[in-house]
Amino acid sequence: FSRGKHAGRLPEDAVPGPRRHRNDTRQDVASRQVAGLNNLAWSGAAAVLRLAAVKQIVALSAAMLISVACTPHSGSTTHRLSPSLSRIEAEQVMLRADDLRRQAFARSGTSLLTDMFAGRALQRLQSQADGHERRGVREEERVFSSDLVFWDPVANEAVLQVVAEGRVVSPDQPNPPWSATVRQWWARLQNVEGSWSVVDQEDLPPDRWRPVSPSV
Repeated sequence: FSRGKHAGRLPEDAVPGPRRHRNDTRQDVASRQVAGLNNLAWSGAAAVLRLAAVKQIVALSAAMLISVACTPHSGSTTHRLSPSLSRIEAEQVMLRADDLRRQAFARSGTSLLTDMFAGRALQRLQSQADGHERRGVREEERVFSSDLVFWDPVANEAVLQVVAEGRVVSPDQPNPPWSATVRQWWARLQNVEGSWSVVDQEDLPPDRWRPVSPSV
């Protein structure tokens, strides 16, 4: 067998099987269609993945906004404030605590005390209120003015002066007369789990009263 200059190419008649015309492009069209469908499928899948990622981001953002909106604001109540108190803030805490103490003695109930009192102060006030209830006694007070006359921001000690009328109602005296009173109430404040509470307190005897400045 001699290899000529066209030895590397066989005539088309020598290839077995059905003959394919040079202009027959059906197989090429089908291949391109398959490739196009594959590309379309991949594009669709990528779009679905992108959409899912966007939805997840939107859901997470919405959850964060709801969480922030539902979180109680640190200044929503007087005694839930910063780790340290200014004089004005201390006065607000004292006024609120004294009001709850007054309600406990007048109504013979201690359920409200836990909102502003803790530790030894809470125990002593609960004991006093329980004693009033056993004896059928109520301490009633009509306040004219309450002013913070002393504040130590280092020791967190405050003194509130209260000018009022008071009376003690008992089974023997169900309607006693009112009498004018002036008292100074000392308290030590403490930040307990983010809330300012009275942890120690007492009514000061007159010889331990704090001087009142002219501005009060």
